Amino acid sequence: MPLPSIRRTPIDEFNRSQPLLTLAFPTLYPDGKADFVEPRLRSITYQDYLGHAMRWHDGRFARHKTWPFVALNTMLQEAMAEPDEPEAQALIQSITRQAAVIRGTRPYWYKQRKELEAYAYNLGKPGLFATASAADYHWESLYRHMPRFDEWQTAPEVARMALSRQLLRDNAHIAAYHFHKRYTLFRTIVLKQKFNLTDSWGRYEWQGRGSSHHHGLSWLSGHPDLDADNDQSREQFARIWGYHVSAVNPEPQRIQGARNDGQINHYNRLLTVAWLANTDVSPCTSLQQVIDYAAKYCSKSEKKSESFAQIGRP
Repeated sequence: MPLPSIRRTPIDEFNRSQPLLTLAFPTLYPDGKADFVEPRLRSITYQDYLGHAMRWHDGRFARHKTWPFVALNTMLQEAMAEPDEPEAQALIQSITRQAAVIRGTRPYWYKQRKELEAYAYNLGKPGLFATASAADYHWESLYRHMPRFDEWQTAPEVARMALSRQLLRDNAHIAAYHFHKRYTLFRTIVLKQKFNLTDSWGRYEWQGRGSSHHHGLSWLSGHPDLDADNDQSREQFARIWGYHVSAVNPEPQRIQGARNDGQINHYNRLLTVAWLANTDVSPCTSLQQVIDYAAKYCSKSEKKSESFAQIGRP
């Protein structure tokens, strides 16, 4: 297959005539076709085009080490490069306001924090704080959507763990969407029916190796508010939540038992069995507690990845 000729001038990444992606990634577009700029019977947005490519049946776009980042960078720059649009005019007056719509930036998380505080002041104190982690080496429901599922299912434990690491590294998009879909169903089927959930706010995070995590607040119907200065209110609050929240020390002889021991994690039996991974469940006792949570987590931007030089430094 002959290589295309080399241009003397660079191609504008926002042009609508030159097929930038097919020229930059010939291994992903071996026939030089299906670039975003090619004419179609129905017009599509760049975001829809990228989403379709990420879900392509052989997974080559999602597994590529560079293509997803180039595509995302182009999409974000394109959104910011149209100052004549009404939406852009409303944002261009302030860099901070403009950055507030770009996911992951400090202004974005500051905006999320203010929204959560507004929810708390208007809806009242939420009833429940819950976290959910991923058992992404063990969930069969995840690997049913991965390549080599039959091999994963029959492999011995050591080989299965090694295969899990490889599959997660090569199919991070499947793992991320599976976690999102699993938690959405978990919230609808379990949390909503168990606690009479009416509203919720949550945030997804990813650990250094890419494992998903979710933490958030839920507003409940029919659960008592706590008045810390009233003995009857405290007793009712403790009695009702005592049915839902448990804390078990599996080896009570190894540490000295103490109230609120840091080695013991409170949980709900139903949520742990339904989620099949680590969870943490805590009733919210005050509005100020929620505001403190918003200040600590909602304004915290994601940690930037280290450079290759930093990773290789002894």
